[in-house]
Amino acid sequence: MKSHHKKEKRRSSLLLVVFIVILMIGSTIGFVFSGLQNDNSQSSDITYDGYAFIQTESGWTFLYNNKVIYVDYLPDEVKDIPLENFPLGNSKVYLAFKPSEKNNNIDYSLRKVYSVLRGNGFNAFLACNDEIDCPDIPVVDCEDSLFPIILFEKSDLLKTSINGKCLVLEGDAIGLSKASDRFIYSVLGVI
Repeated sequence: MKSHHKKEKRRSSLLLVVFIVILMIGSTIGFVFSGLQNDNSQSSDITYDGYAFIQTESGWTFLYNNKVIYVDYLPDEVKDIPLENFPLGNSKVYLAFKPSEKNNNIDYSLRKVYSVLRGNGFNAFLACNDEIDCPDIPVVDCEDSLFPIILFEKSDLLKTSINGKCLVLEGDAIGLSKASDRFIYSVLGVI
């Protein structure tokens, strides 16, 4: 009688172990496949002029010379923003702002352009275009600068223009981000 009871107990234990193993394997397989489905449903691939854009939680990415570039808007969304030819050359490029206007939106757009320029071989440096409240960085002037300047300005209108040695990118939070992306695409030759 004891051996029959032992066999039943062993059998029950073995069945429980097999059930747990099957459950664990099934859960793992389900997790892997659901992760793949989520990745495919979240990433919308869009191609523009040979560049593949992948949507992320915070915008879009694409590869340029084996480097990941982050943008907020696709080329189709910003290609109609007028942008005059503004040669940067191979030396310094200043990214300037008015200290009295600096806010998170200007800072974000400035950093986005700075990152792309520095990551692609340009000597980009931060600067102010007004001495008042300027931190310990150069102060540059659109008329007297020896080097090109990208000037970020707060405005109700989305606008790009050239003023002396400055390419002026203007806009509110959305407009400035769009103008910055338009500039990035232009510098990289996407648009």
